[in-house]
Amino acid sequence: MSNLLSKASILLTPTATSDGTLHSVKPVQTFGSELVTNGDFATDSNWSVNAGWSISDGKANIDTDNGTLNLTQSGVLVVGKKYKLSLIANVTVGSIKFESGEGDNLVFTSNIDSHIFTADSTQVIFRRQVVPTRGYIDNVSVVEVTDGDFDFTRATAATIVNSSGLIESVASGLPRIDFLGGTGQILLEPATINKATYSNDFSQGDIFQGSSNPSLTGAVLSANQGTAPDGTNTAQKLIDNNDGSSGSVSINFFSTNLLSSTDSTLSVFAKKDGANVLRINMTGFDNGRATFFDLANGTKSGAIQSSMEDYGNGWFKCSVTMNTTTDLVSACLFNICSDSSQTSIPRNGTQSILLWGMQSEEQSFPTSYIPTSGGFVSRNKDEANNSGDSSLINSTEGVLYAEVARFNGDTSFTAMSISDGSLTDVIAFKFRNLANQVVARVSGSSTIKDITVTTSDITQFTKLAISYSTTNDISKFYINGVEVGTISLSGVTISGLTTLQFNRGGGGEEFQGKVKCVAVFKEALTDAQLISLTS
Repeated sequence: MSNLLSKASILLTPTATSDGTLHSVKPVQTFGSELVTNGDFATDSNWSVNAGWSISDGKANIDTDNGTLNLTQSGVLVVGKKYKLSLIANVTVGSIKFESGEGDNLVFTSNIDSHIFTADSTQVIFRRQVVPTRGYIDNVSVVEVTDGDFDFTRATAATIVNSSGLIESVASGLPRIDFLGGTGQILLEPATINKATYSNDFSQGDIFQGSSNPSLTGAVLSANQGTAPDGTNTAQKLIDNNDGSSGSVSINFFSTNLLSSTDSTLSVFAKKDGANVLRINMTGFDNGRATFFDLANGTKSGAIQSSMEDYGNGWFKCSVTMNTTTDLVSACLFNICSDSSQTSIPRNGTQSILLWGMQSEEQSFPTSYIPTSGGFVSRNKDEANNSGDSSLINSTEGVLYAEVARFNGDTSFTAMSISDGSLTDVIAFKFRNLANQVVARVSGSSTIKDITVTTSDITQFTKLAISYSTTNDISKFYINGVEVGTISLSGVTISGLTTLQFNRGGGGEEFQGKVKCVAVFKEALTDAQLISLTS
C-alpha cells in the first residue's frame, strides 16, 4: 500500500468492522462542542419538563409513580449524524431511558461514561422507564462525533469466504470482509433471492419461477460424499449408473419457468472426482446457454455469459446467465462430461463429480451463496454511507481514491462519491453499464463535467484517483498509474463537500462490487504522487 495513504483524512480498508459500522482507519473519533446547553441544569430554560420531573440544585430530578414522563430538549440534533452522550445519573428506584437515536433506548440507573448514537430525531429525550422511578441526572453532555466511519446496513444474514478459505454466515447488520482469492475485501452486493428451494439437496425442490422436481438421467446421486466449501461433509456425488452403455449423465430440472426479458443466473459449486468436466445447460429457451467447465484446469468454454471462480481445495463456483423473451418454460441440466465437447460418456461406474450449493437468481451475475432448505431465501443489499464531515473533506482541493473491482456481468449503473449530500456538488467515480467504462465526474452548482474512460478489465481490482483544485482550475483522472484525462474547472464552483458515500452523492446508483481501499485527501496531490498512489 502506498505510503501516501498516511496523508489521507479518511481511509477505509478491510481492517475493522462492527455492528452497523465500517470503521475508517483514520481518523480516530473526535468530538465537537457541546450541543446541549445548561447541561448542569442551572436553569430549565432549554428543557421541556413534564410533571414528575423537576429542576433544582442544578439537577433534573424525577420522583413519580405515574405515566410516561419526558424531559426533552428540542432542535439540537441533526437526523443521521452521530453523537456522544455522557452524564451523571443516580437513580435509586426504577430506571431512566434515553431515546434519541436509532431505537437505542439506553436504560441506566447510574453514571454512564459515554454512549455513541445516531440521531433519529432532532430531540434529546429522557423518559421514565418503569413505575416508580426516583433519582436524578446531571451534567448532561451531547456532542457531535467526527470520524470517517461508514454507517452500514443489511437487514439479513449473508455469507463470506473467511480467512481460512471456508464459506460462513455473517449476521444481519454486520459488514462483510470476504477473503475469496486470499486477500480481504469489503463485499457490497445487491439484494437478491435464491430461488433454488433446496440449495444443497439435488434430489428435490425447484428453481427460478418453478420447475419439476429434479430427475436423473443415467446417474446416481449420493449425499455427504466429501468436504464442501463450508468445511462440512455435505458435498453430493453425481456418478454414472454403471449400466454398461454410453449416454448422458445428468441432473435435470425440466419444466423450468423463467421471467420474460429478465436475466436469470444458475450457479453451483463443483469439484472434479472421477470426471473432470461439468456442463450447465439452460436449453430450449429462445436464448439458451450452455457452458463446459473444466474442473481440472479451471477453464471454461461455451456461453459468453458465464463465470468460473476458484474457491480453493478443488472447488469452483460455475454459473451461466441467460435472458429469454418468448420460450419461458424449458429445462436446466447439470451434465457430467468426458471433455469440453462431449455430453455422451461411457457409463462405467467411474464418471463422477461433487456438487454443492446451487443458486438460481434473477441477476445478470452470480452473487454470494445463500443457503435454502425448502423455500426461497432473500438477502438484502449491503449499504455503506455517511462517512466524513466538512473537517475531513476540502471543497477547494483534494483527491478521491479507490481500489475496487466490479462484479463480472454486472450491467447496472453504480458510483462512489464525496459530495454535499446532494447531486449539486460532487466528486465521483461512476461505473457505467457498458463494458469496463468508468466516469470521473466533477460537479459544482449547475455545472457537470465528466471524463469517460474504458479500462482493460474493471472486474479486476483497479486503482482510481480524481485530483481536483479549484485554485488551479483543473481536475486530473488517474487509473493504474496513468493519467487518463483532465477537466478544466474554469467556471466551476464546488462547495459544501461533507460526506463520503458509496453512491452518486444524493442517493441512488449504490456501488456494487469489491473494495480494498477508499481514501479522501484534503489537498491535491502532485502528478508524481498520483502515479505512485495508483500504481
